[in-house]
Amino acid sequence: MSRPSFLFIPDISGFTQFVNSTEILHSRQIIAELLELIIDHDKLGLEVSEIEGDAILFYKYERVPSPEEILEQARSLFIAFHAHLKQFENDRICNCGACRTASQLTLKIVAHQGEVQLIQVKDHQKLYGPDVIVAHRLLKNDLEGDEYVLITKKTCPLEMDQWQDLEIGMGQAQYDHLAPVPFKYALLSHLHHLVPEPQVAPDFEKTANPVVKEIELPLGIDDAYDLISSLEWRKEWSPGVKSVEYNASRVNRIGTEHTCVISLGELEFETLAANAPAGTRVYAERVHNPPLGLAKSMVNLFELTPSPTGTHVQAEMHHDPSDHLAKLKSSILRMMLGKGLEKSLQLLKSVSKTFSEKRQETIVV
Repeated sequence: MSRPSFLFIPDISGFTQFVNSTEILHSRQIIAELLELIIDHDKLGLEVSEIEGDAILFYKYERVPSPEEILEQARSLFIAFHAHLKQFENDRICNCGACRTASQLTLKIVAHQGEVQLIQVKDHQKLYGPDVIVAHRLLKNDLEGDEYVLITKKTCPLEMDQWQDLEIGMGQAQYDHLAPVPFKYALLSHLHHLVPEPQVAPDFEKTANPVVKEIELPLGIDDAYDLISSLEWRKEWSPGVKSVEYNASRVNRIGTEHTCVISLGELEFETLAANAPAGTRVYAERVHNPPLGLAKSMVNLFELTPSPTGTHVQAEMHHDPSDHLAKLKSSILRMMLGKGLEKSLQLLKSVSKTFSEKRQETIVV
């Protein structure tokens, strides 16, 4: 006779509807990061049955963890989930609806046990049985609050009203065609004070005499900023760049790295924190290996200001010559950097129309 199996469903919620392609892409990327975090923070040795939109169905076949183990898993997962969101909020450079509201995402967890069967579908095992239905139904309940762990009573038969810093309550769910399901629950929102503060990166400090070029873009400041900071579009306005290598499943933020492949090799970039004066937006990135070894450090900075025709962009290249010889050739270096920067801005302007047309696409999720 088979023994009961364990079902565990963390579910993310809180995103509202978004209408443009950038917001939809970023919401998917943020959720994907969080789902990976949830999988990586499994302490119970669970198996992933399915990723179901914003939720994951975990299981442990014919073994049920203790109530204390389940509560500890929920507790540690909740803290890690919100620590990630705090760090994302600190590091974000994008102001789209998805990125701006990511810190408001919430997490609820359902834990249940029962008889399940494993059905083999090619290389995947799918869970089947009435208790799988019960576990999913329990995501819809009458509990107040958006963040909790709900454990069915037969999964947590112990009489407990407190576990560490969590108060345990009791409830019951009733669904059509199912017997009443008694459960215990703990509101995880009480744990927010345990979420650590994010690591704060220092703002980039400008050098005294950067190479400076300016241009007007026929875009609003938010669209212009998104075009400049989008790694997907970088190749379109970077002269001499054959390809751009980056993690397309992640939203660009402070600390994000990408590589531009050029004929002489590869240039490695990192997105930086940069102070934005009132009424402006600033995007900055460090070049870790400036070309030809003529500088030991180089930072590209774009300061955007609204203008009557769209957005005024002041592009600056801050560089520190690498040695005495480079300093002697500083005027030549500045001329080279200036020509390259001016060409980049002209290409940036030429792709603005295409970018704007794509941003006008209206998609509702």
